[in-house]
Amino acid sequence: MVWDAHRGAASPVHVHSREDEYFLLVDGHARLFVGDGHIDAGPGDLAVLPRGVPHAYLIASETARLVGMVCPGGFESFFTELGTPVVEGQPPAPAPELALMARTSAAYGVEILGPPPTLD
Repeated sequence: MVWDAHRGAASPVHVHSREDEYFLLVDGHARLFVGDGHIDAGPGDLAVLPRGVPHAYLIASETARLVGMVCPGGFESFFTELGTPVVEGQPPAPAPELALMARTSAAYGVEILGPPPTLD
């Protein structure tokens, strides 16, 4: 999945039980929280977020373009189920409410542990 994001966009802190997650930064900067630490990633960096380890991301630049991957496959259905299609020329839909995201995530073996991190 490739997506464009803006400063402050973030995922809730969560943990996958089935898959490893990867982020390739194409453009911009992101802070990836992994366990008790973090990775500051920029263009060309690939961050590995292993299953079983709590993690989240936070876009730190004005804009960023990322490639998100999970292995093994199957988790893409989560985005289809929870997401809203992008319409060219229209602003992106707001993120789903945390409670809905938590309920949907559980069916995919993902536990939401806390709210998204913020820029400090």
